[in-house]
Amino acid sequence: MFKKIRLALYDKSDYMKNFMQYLYRQKYHALETRLFTSFENLLCQAKKGEIDVLLGGEEAEEEFAVLHSLIPQIILLSEGNMVREDSAFCKIFKYQSVPDIMREVLAVVADDDSIVYTEKRATHKSAEILAVYAPFGGSGVSQYAFSMAKDLSGKFRTLYVNLEAFYGFCEIVTDKKGKPVEDFRGMSEVIFYIRQKKEKLALKLESIIVTEQKLDCLLTVEDYRDLFYMTKEDMNKLIQVLLLETDYEKIVFDIEFITDAMMVLLEKADRIFMPEARHPIQKSKQQAFERLILREHLEQIWDKTDKVPVLHRENISEKR
Repeated sequence: MFKKIRLALYDKSDYMKNFMQYLYRQKYHALETRLFTSFENLLCQAKKGEIDVLLGGEEAEEEFAVLHSLIPQIILLSEGNMVREDSAFCKIFKYQSVPDIMREVLAVVADDDSIVYTEKRATHKSAEILAVYAPFGGSGVSQYAFSMAKDLSGKFRTLYVNLEAFYGFCEIVTDKKGKPVEDFRGMSEVIFYIRQKKEKLALKLESIIVTEQKLDCLLTVEDYRDLFYMTKEDMNKLIQVLLLETDYEKIVFDIEFITDAMMVLLEKADRIFMPEARHPIQKSKQQAFERLILREHLEQIWDKTDKVPVLHRENISEKR
């Protein structure tokens, strides 16, 4: 049974009205949002047990004290950078963009086990999984994967997932001021969340994914060792959630090296793009990978692999 998270906004000014309009435009599928300007109506709804999360201004902290036992999570928008240690509520800095506020809100909710949430699941696979991998590596491979995802985002709801040990696109993903985003809550936090057996991964992803020019990006790990800790089961869980609990149409995985988890990903992928080997050493490594595939009886991986010139992205458009 599908159950949304019931978010209540409380404010007596136009700030929350604008906030509500933004949420409506963005269509957060996991949230059912309602705006309250009357505390009496808010209290009545809380007593019915119909509010999971309350978001309001810091000036209402004393009023919210009576709601502490009625609402699982109360979050205050603070005008200062300092959070009082004696505060009973979680606080988020008010003067930042609404998307950044929502990322923090969703992160708090995803980690709160007291909030029950059941994501609406698709009845079948709803997205195409595309993987980019070269046994011989090289910086051009990642540029190819990122460019592919960027091109696809013009027609499809696309997610770019970076599975490199080190991220090399900080200059591409920027904030409103044009500064590089140095937020490595990406795959490290996803892996940690899955290992904790948390059940709101789709919601957690919404708090981690960053967007640049209509392309959603799940950034790489903070520590390269996290990728080695990712198991087959972890990868299966991530793929399942992306396919059944998000509305992405194309998911592009940028794979740097092979682990058991990455082999699962290659098996699950609909198509694999492998840059052509140009030099003897590159060809030797590619042949070694092919031998591994045959030895493991995974010929289907090779059958759905397209060899592409890494510097000619127009070939992608022709094959889509």
